[in-house]
Amino acid sequence: MCVAGVAHRSARRELFLLLPTVSYYICFVSVALYHYDRFFLGICLVLALFGGSWLATQLKATRGRRWRQAGVAGVLLASFFRGALVDVMLVNEARYVVERWLRQPENAVGEVGMAGFDIYLPRFDERRTREIREDWPEVLETSPRFIVINLGHSCRAQAGREEEFYARLRDPSNGYRRAMAHRSDPSWPPVGSAQFWRRECPDGLTNLAAINPEIQVFERVGP
Repeated sequence: MCVAGVAHRSARRELFLLLPTVSYYICFVSVALYHYDRFFLGICLVLALFGGSWLATQLKATRGRRWRQAGVAGVLLASFFRGALVDVMLVNEARYVVERWLRQPENAVGEVGMAGFDIYLPRFDERRTREIREDWPEVLETSPRFIVINLGHSCRAQAGREEEFYARLRDPSNGYRRAMAHRSDPSWPPVGSAQFWRRECPDGLTNLAAINPEIQVFERVGP
């Protein structure tokens, strides 16, 4: 729609609106040599002006007007549901399930260690949870009953201390066993391909991959 809108306005003075987007891409994205999807929100805002203008011309046309109206309605509905499904996935994502599991009576006793970046983990309960670095000696020192990790985040572990932490945690001989792992499986079609949402190591350049990660809980074996 936006490309059609730009082409439709190819001889119009409104094309000057594209100058900030072109400048931003050349002077920032092409210099940084990487981009997250959020980097393009500003560009999308400008392009939406052209896309909306093009849709308006389709609604004003008299030839095949009903078909055009149906097509525009279909495009807008598809866009709405695509955005709404992200919210639905957020509401039903794995971190909330793990929070409820930790509050069950049989799991509500004992300290919980959250390993990794806190925004990728279930919410902290100040009464029993604590942040632990991805450092195995700290685990031996504090010895929490549960250790919670984000599987996708563990894929980004740096060589050395962090890789050793996850390797030791997954080895039952070191005193911890995996007590539960969860990733919600929505019955509705997800945004993007199923492989994109379900692969173990997510795409690190999009925030959408951070929705509904697999959360794993390891429990200390023995007293």
